Amino acid sequence: MKKKVLIDTNVLFSIFLFPNKNMNEVKYRLSNYYKLIISSYVVNELYDIVKRKFPERECDIDEFLKTLPHKFYASKQEYNERKHPEIRDIDDRQVLVDAIYSGAHLLLTGDKDILSVDMKKRKKPIALKPAQFLDRY
Repeated sequence: MKKKVLIDTNVLFSIFLFPNKNMNEVKYRLSNYYKLIISSYVVNELYDIVKRKFPERECDIDEFLKTLPHKFYASKQEYNERKHPEIRDIDDRQVLVDAIYSGAHLLLTGDKDILSVDMKKRKKPIALKPAQFLDRY
């Protein structure tokens, strides 16, 4: 059974706009050996960031997403905050919640707040930087 991997906006953004050897390898592995999950929250955040920083590339997002075989996960709008790990940046909680509710085994992120969350009470998801993912998987 393939492991499920939810990808955070910062990693998706890097694969989309700044592909390099490592990001291309991450994309290849996710596309071929894992069940990639992309949440509606991440897609919306990607559109917002690209529109603000690289507006000329906004029209390319849909085509880019088509190159990634993935399962789309509709982010939960409401959830009990007390049931989930504490996180310093409240805006990052949605990504963490999406990873938990989507059943992801891994959460691929470059976000320091998400990476520092104490997940000892839960077995999954395991939050990893792209480089850690490449080293371990």
